[in-house]
Amino acid sequence: ADRHAGDNKEVEFINLSIAGKDSTNYTLTTAAIKTTANISKASIEIKGNDAGKGYGSSDPTFGYTLVSGELFGSDEITISRESGENVGDYAINQYLVTDGNGGNNYDVIFTPGKFTIGAKSAVITVGTTTVDYNGSIQDATEYTVSGLESGHYVYSIDLEGARNAGTHTVTVESVVIYDAQGNDVTGNYGLSYESGKLIINQAEITINATAETITYGENAAGAYTYSGTLYGSDEFTGSLAINGNMNS
Repeated sequence: ADRHAGDNKEVEFINLSIAGKDSTNYTLTTAAIKTTANISKASIEIKGNDAGKGYGSSDPTFGYTLVSGELFGSDEITISRESGENVGDYAINQYLVTDGNGGNNYDVIFTPGKFTIGAKSAVITVGTTTVDYNGSIQDATEYTVSGLESGHYVYSIDLEGARNAGTHTVTVESVVIYDAQGNDVTGNYGLSYESGKLIINQAEITINATAETITYGENAAGAYTYSGTLYGSDEFTGSLAINGNMNS
C-alpha cells in the first residue's frame, strides 16, 4: 500500500480493536484487514506571484499564493516562467508538484503571474573632439560609455557635428548596441547622454600683397597671393588698400 492517489489501491486497516461496554465479552482475532479503495486527488488552487528584475540580472526565486486547498506532508510546488531575457513582460505560467507521484496526487487550478524585465540604465558621455576647419560638416568622435553588460559594445554611434569654426556643444543623435553574439540589444537599455564639445579651429591663410611699380596718379592693381586653402565655395571679398603716402 502507498499513500498516493489512484483507483483500486490496496489499503490495510491495522490496530483494530473493539470498544464499548460489552467489549470484554469478545476476543478480536483479526488485528488487520486488507482491501482495495480509490484514493481521490486533492484539489488545490494556486496563483503565481508577480515578479521582476532588471535587464542582465539573475531571476529571483518565484513564489505563489495557495488560494485554496492544502499540500500534505513534504509535498511542494515550484514555479517558473516562460523563457526570455530581453526587456518586456513574460508569463509566470509553469509549475511543478513534487509529491512522489509525478504530481498526480493533486488536481491543480493555476493562475499565471506576470514577470517584468526592466531596462538597464547606461550613460554615454560625449568628450571633446578638436578638428581643423575644412569647409564640411565634421562630427564629434570622442565618447565613453558606462553601464553596459559584459561583452556588450557600441556597434555604431552618430554624434552631432558642425561646419563653422568655433566651440560647439554636441550630443548623441543615435546609437546601436550589440551583445557579444552580434545581436542588437539597444532596446534593453535606458540610455542617457551627457553633452560634449566639438572644437573647430580656424584654417590658417596668409595673404601677401604683390609688389607693384606705378606712375604717379595711377591706381595700384592690388594684386596678391595667398598660402593655405579656401574650402568649398568660400572666397575672398573686397580689395587690397594701400596704406601710406602714394606721392613720389
